[in-house]
Parts: sequence; C-alpha cells; structure tokens
Amino acid sequence: MKTRACLKQCRTTPNIMVDGKIYSGKSVKEIVSMVTGPDTYI
Repeated sequence: MKTRACLKQCRTTPNIMVDGKIYSGKSVKEIVSMVTGPDTYI
C-alpha cells in the first residue's frame, strides 16, 4: 500500500486505489472490506 495526496480527486475524498481503480467516498468499513475481504470485521 502506498500513500498519495488525493489521486487528483480532491473533491471526492476519501479516495483509495485498488488494483488501479479509484474508489471515492467510501467509509472505513467499506475500505477495509475492499482490501481484506468481505468477511473481515473491524
């Protein structure tokens, strides 16, 4: 995982890039699920 400023999508923060695709406006729970899998609980 690498950090970047806003992926040139500053108006739609938070932004995360997974496998080259940018996702915007996700909650922490959604982001963790995307990275670790849907069966991981935080």
